[in-house]
Amino acid sequence: MPLGAFAGAIFTSAFLLFWVQPLYSKMVLPLLGGSPSVWNTAMMFFQLMLLAGYGYVHLLVHHVARLRWQVLIHCAVVAGGLCFLPFAVPAGSHTAGTSPILWLVGLLALAVGWPFFALSTTTPLLQAWFSRSRHRLSGDPYFLYAASNLGSLLALVSFPALLEPNLSLAAQGRFWSVWYGGLLLALAGLGFYVAKNDAGMPERAVAAPWASSASWRQRLTWIALASLCSSYR
Repeated sequence: MPLGAFAGAIFTSAFLLFWVQPLYSKMVLPLLGGSPSVWNTAMMFFQLMLLAGYGYVHLLVHHVARLRWQVLIHCAVVAGGLCFLPFAVPAGSHTAGTSPILWLVGLLALAVGWPFFALSTTTPLLQAWFSRSRHRLSGDPYFLYAASNLGSLLALVSFPALLEPNLSLAAQGRFWSVWYGGLLLALAGLGFYVAKNDAGMPERAVAAPWASSASWRQRLTWIALASLCSSYR
C-alpha cells in the first residue's frame, strides 16, 4: 500500500476534524447570542471528545489483537457517524434564565459528537496499522503526524478565507458529509489491506521508542506542557 494512502487519509481526517469545529459552532451562534462563551464551551467539548478518541484507540489496539477485528470494529464506529449527517440544529433554544453550558454540551454531543469522536481516532489508529504493514518505514510511524498537522492547519486557514465566504453553512455541511463517507471507504480499504498482509506475520508489540526509558517524572512533565495550550483562554 503506498505511503501516500495513509498520509492522505490522515490529512483528510484532520481537515474534517478542524473544519467541523468552527462550522457547527457558528451554526449554533444564533441560538445563544454569539457570546465568546459559546466557542469556549465548544472547545471544551471537542477537547474532551479528542481525549476520548485517543483512549478508544489505546483500548482497541492493546485489547483486540487481530487486526481484522480492529478494522471491522472501527469501520462500524465510523459508519455509525453517518446517521448524524448532514448536521442540523434544532429550532428551539435553551430555557431562558438558565446556564446554556450544559444545553450546548448536550447539543454538541447529540449532533456532532459521534462523527467527531470517530475522526479523532484516525491519526493514532492509522499509525498503529501502518506499524504492522510491510513498509520499510513501519518501525517508526510517527512521522505521519506531519500529514495530520498539515490538514489541521489548512482547515483553520481555509474556513475564514475560502469556505465561509463562498459556501453557506448548509452547503458546507453537505460537502463535509460527502468527504466523511469517502474517508470511511478509505479507512476500510487501508485496514483490510494491512490486515491481509498482516495475517501471516507473527504478532509483535508496537511501542513508542521512548516508552521503555521515560520516567514517570518525564511523562508528567509532557502532560503538563501539553495541557498549557488547552488551558489558555
